[in-house]
Amino acid sequence: MRKPYTYRIGWTEHNLYYYGVRWGNSQKEPEKDLWVQYFTSSTDIPVLREKLGEPDLIEVRKVFDNHHAARYWEKEVIHRFAKHAPNYVNYNKGLKKNLV
Repeated sequence: MRKPYTYRIGWTEHNLYYYGVRWGNSQKEPEKDLWVQYFTSSTDIPVLREKLGEPDLIEVRKVFDNHHAARYWEKEVIHRFAKHAPNYVNYNKGLKKNLV
C-alpha cells in the first residue's frame, strides 16, 4: 500500500543532513522504499553521494495517510528547524550550501 512519508538522511561524520518527503510513485512500504528504490528528488544529494559516499543515517521519520499532510509536515519541519540549522542541506528551501 502506498503511504507518503517524511525522511531524514545524513552523513554523521560530516554533520550534514537532508529532510524530505516522499509522496508519490511508491508502491512499497516506506522502509522498503527509502534508499532501496528512492534516493530523494534533490539534485544536490547525488553530488554529496559522489563526494562523501552513501549516507550512514537513513530514516523514515513519519508516515501519513495522504500526501497533503506529508507535504505540509515537511514544510513545517524545514521552516521551524532545518532552515535555521546550517548542517541541513535543503538548498531548494533557501539554505546555505554546505558542500564539502
